[in-house]
Amino acid sequence: MERDLIKVFVYGTLKVGGVLSYQVSDFLIDTKAATTTGKMFNVRGSYPAVIFDNTAGPIIGEIHTYEKPNYVLRVLDSIEGCNGNTHPNNLYNRKTITVKDTSGEEHECFAYEFARNVDTFEHIEEGLWPV
Repeated sequence: MERDLIKVFVYGTLKVGGVLSYQVSDFLIDTKAATTTGKMFNVRGSYPAVIFDNTAGPIIGEIHTYEKPNYVLRVLDSIEGCNGNTHPNNLYNRKTITVKDTSGEEHECFAYEFARNVDTFEHIEEGLWPV
């Protein structure tokens, strides 16, 4: 019997070793380094905010493959303050994006995009959040 799996692109506190990664680590079955494009911002030194944009710089992260997709998405939505896509109170919106792993292979993944104004946050040009 085939397992239900989902892929999620993570770029901050959910990366392996990140401060929030433990919340879904029991369901993580694979990790690959990956990149996409966008703009990353530092939210008060606590976590990154990303706006995905095909004309911007790199966003460096990981593709996480999880089992138990319904449970994992509920946990991730809670962590990311996502109350359903485009809800006016969201901190992040969950969307589907295309990312490339280090071999150049493209993957469709869920990812969380910051849903608020980023004007007062420092832009992280290199697109890499430290773990």
